[in-house]
Amino acid sequence: MSWLPWMTGLLGMGVVFVLVPPILSYCRRSALAHRSTDLHHTHKTAVPRLGGIALAGAFALLELCITLLFPDHTNPHDRLVFLSASLAMFGLGLWDDLKPLGAKRKLLGQILIASLVCCFGIGIMTFKIPWSGRIIDLGNWGVLITILWLVTMTNLINLIDGVDGLASGICLMLMALLAYVGHQNGGFELVASGMAGALLGFLWFNFPPARIYLGDGGAYFLGFQIGFLSLVAPTKEL
Repeated sequence: MSWLPWMTGLLGMGVVFVLVPPILSYCRRSALAHRSTDLHHTHKTAVPRLGGIALAGAFALLELCITLLFPDHTNPHDRLVFLSASLAMFGLGLWDDLKPLGAKRKLLGQILIASLVCCFGIGIMTFKIPWSGRIIDLGNWGVLITILWLVTMTNLINLIDGVDGLASGICLMLMALLAYVGHQNGGFELVASGMAGALLGFLWFNFPPARIYLGDGGAYFLGFQIGFLSLVAPTKEL
């Protein structure tokens, strides 16, 4: 039904509007919520970096509602991999937000999570040559390319989180595009539209002057999801 993506979008937006104010209140009372200013941040004073909690909360509720209310929109195997890996990537980033882990440990964690996705059979396994239609089996190279893609997308969003509204705005556009592609091809449009709604709600707090940032938790979470959904968009249901 065409109204379902709009409903999940409103649900995601509503959850963010409910969760961000208490997160901001916690940040004002706790020194753990603030990190020293990074080079790519534009504020002279510390801005809370726990916005990813609200987005992860919206995602968890969206997944629960979609699974319970619309089981025909689910592929249990791929949905479980998507849910587990997304939350694992969020947890890795949130850990770094609260207690810096160091670049090597974060990269190792990202590679491990991306590798587990490949272990469950999700990835870039073939390549089609456009002008000939020939399909090439990538074999083990497909695993390497998949890991590289997921890790690159994860870090790319993190690099631009610091300019007010930039990371969340780009993620919003990409999620909306993924929702549209999902609606055209069938599958995964509900979770993508739900996350687009959540990002639209988050922009209210992240638009200049930003009151909260995604943080590593939110940036890793969104970057990984966009990378994952772009892999499964043509053929999978999520």
